[in-house]
Amino acid sequence: MIPIMLQQKVIKSDKYTVSPALHDAKEYWDLALGNYNEAGQFTVMGADDYNKGDETSASTNFQKATTFFNMGTGNVELATDSMKTQ
Repeated sequence: MIPIMLQQKVIKSDKYTVSPALHDAKEYWDLALGNYNEAGQFTVMGADDYNKGDETSASTNFQKATTFFNMGTGNVELATDSMKTQ
């Protein structure tokens, strides 16, 4: 459910324009939403794998989810920092 909600947020975000001063922040925000979407998808896949008894695949998918989550957090920080410089 979370990945679908994030996909909708990305689609809605693409419908808006921002002032040139906030362009970088919007780009980072859009990247973060995409990263969180991927994190959600890998989390669901990891949970499914774990429920099937495939702990190796579950672990791999949870590691990928963590990577995308951390990337999203980094992009949110970049978005925030880019707004502070305006």
